[in-house]
Amino acid sequence: MYSELIVTAVSEDDGEVMAIQHRDYPIFGVQFHQRVSARQWVRRY
Repeated sequence: MYSELIVTAVSEDDGEVMAIQHRDYPIFGVQFHQRVSARQWVRRY
């Protein structure tokens, strides 16, 4: 992972990265699937 990116959410079952953000700029990335509830599968930091 690039040092400019911060992991902001991972899946609880396998630790897969689900969301990231840039350290210096307001840039965010989220992995989304409409059949998955974030409350069930994602741990937020």
